[in-house]
Amino acid sequence: MGKDTANAAGRTRETRLLLLGDGRRLAYEESGDPHGRPVFFFHGWCASRILRHPDDARTASLGVRLVTVDRPGAGLSDFQPRRTLLDWPADVAALADTLRFDRFAIVAHSGAGPHALACVSLLAERVRHVSVVSGFSPIDWPGATDGMATHMRQGASMLRRLPFFAGLMLRPLPAKYRKDPAAAFEAQFGRGMGPSDRALLANPEFARVLHAAAVEAFRQGARGPAQELLLFLARPWGFKPEDIAVPVHLWYGTADVTAPIGMGRALARAIRGSELVELRDAGHLAYLEHWDPIMRAATAG
Repeated sequence: MGKDTANAAGRTRETRLLLLGDGRRLAYEESGDPHGRPVFFFHGWCASRILRHPDDARTASLGVRLVTVDRPGAGLSDFQPRRTLLDWPADVAALADTLRFDRFAIVAHSGAGPHALACVSLLAERVRHVSVVSGFSPIDWPGATDGMATHMRQGASMLRRLPFFAGLMLRPLPAKYRKDPAAAFEAQFGRGMGPSDRALLANPEFARVLHAAAVEAFRQGARGPAQELLLFLARPWGFKPEDIAVPVHLWYGTADVTAPIGMGRALARAIRGSELVELRDAGHLAYLEHWDPIMRAATAG
């Protein structure tokens, strides 16, 4: 069962649905080199399996077999009641089994960072590399919010005290994204964009994939994104990053005010053997600008 989506070159990719053991469906797509090294790319918050670098030929040239997955409640993946971060590794393992990946790499952006670290925590024997790009650390760690935009700090604090506000805040977004994706994206994320992110968004292909991924995130409504927002911003993660034994690459833009460099430095202090790459003047969309070195690191060794 599948649904075709167009890529930047005009070719189509098939969306496949995996039936999980509990009856939920998990939606995913493959792109890049079908014979390359397997890399899961975990989309950030308010995005979906559509999100990736739009040039699939570029990804293929790097020897990457890229798999993008809708997390529960986003796109075509069924909502999972009472989900926690530690539920996600089981879904990833089931998909890896289906694709016959004994071992694989993970690259995770933004709100997917904690999901990638959860996978490392529970699937250490299968994850050969993990890169967190502009990902969130626990919000209450010392120094984690240094450089974070004021509205982000205030929003995270409010959600920890009043978690029901997540659903109220996001409820209007599905209709707004259906009506005008560019305007909705600007209203939601514009305050966190500096010059680097603005320059990337001025690229029509980058803008197209970012807007399409956000529209698809709200296909089922706001329930899934609201649930996930609480997972990485307002609730305990359920595991300690300090206990992670697999080396982790951390890629953070020095101009990011959404997941600021303080979060990368905090994770680097906590995770033994981690490597922090500080991307000068890069913002929250750094993965688009630095796609090649990030993917090379994911396929090295």
